[in-house]
Amino acid sequence: MKQIKIFLSIIITGILLVSCSSNKKTSGSQLLTATDFHKKIKEEKNIQIIDVRTAEELATGYIQDAINIDYNAGDFEKEILKLDKSKPTFVYCKAGGRSKEAAEILVKNGFTVVYDLKGGIMSWQNNNLPIVTTTKVQPKVIESSIENAKNTKVFKTENLSVEDFKDITTQSKIVIIDFNAVWCGPCKRLTPILDALEKQYGNKIKIVKVDVDKNKFISDYFRIESIPLLHFYKNGKLVNQIEGLPTEANLKYNFEKLIK
Repeated sequence: MKQIKIFLSIIITGILLVSCSSNKKTSGSQLLTATDFHKKIKEEKNIQIIDVRTAEELATGYIQDAINIDYNAGDFEKEILKLDKSKPTFVYCKAGGRSKEAAEILVKNGFTVVYDLKGGIMSWQNNNLPIVTTTKVQPKVIESSIENAKNTKVFKTENLSVEDFKDITTQSKIVIIDFNAVWCGPCKRLTPILDALEKQYGNKIKIVKVDVDKNKFISDYFRIESIPLLHFYKNGKLVNQIEGLPTEANLKYNFEKLIK
């Protein structure tokens, strides 16, 4: 009987330990969709919102009451230490890359509650959530000019309208649109791969780079929430797309499928 009591005591103790451990809060940041991020901002009290983009990006629009601490400025960690670590902290960037790293730094430095915006301000805008803008950038139609020697169209790739974009996708039988931004690390790694493949395939494939920061209208039109993003057009029709950083082998496979 005594042995049974001891055995039962051990089991009960084990259950209690498991229960206690399961009730502990896990450390780390919480990744929220745009709608949940917005909801949390409304629910939480005494919050702080950090926009980790550049000042130039901030000028295109930001979430109300956000403070700007540029993640890539070199003094990010020093600047966040001026904030209150006990306050619920909301962090976002353009597409989610920088804010993910920033959120990890915030947690490492003792910030107790950290929320990271999935898809960044691009996702926020695509969900028609409120944004503060200092200036309104109106999309303008850029007319294609004629190159006198070859008599072919020269296309610009800034402030594109839908008509401009369609013109670009029909300038060759197969056109790859590379949606990117200067601050995007994966985009920079993708560039040399695309350049090499375009050279390899010659005039069979045309690759056009479209900066999402310089083409907000097109970015909103396609509801782009993450970059790099590749759109594959054949005879002017969108036939495939790849989100994220693909391998060279994956790209070659998709290129070959288009050429056949």
